[in-house]
Amino acid sequence: MAEGKVYYDPGIKLENASKRPRTKQRSQFRIKSANLPALYHRMDIVDLRKG
Repeated sequence: MAEGKVYYDPGIKLENASKRPRTKQRSQFRIKSANLPALYHRMDIVDLRKG
């Protein structure tokens, strides 16, 4: 987070908007796929299509 590669995404989900609206928090952390190597010491790309 200090490097700006992972960020906090506070979100609110609205349920039953047309009838009786109810909000539900769905806060989560996000990262761009290009920044994934910053999270791990080692990372391998595996082709799951090969049997």
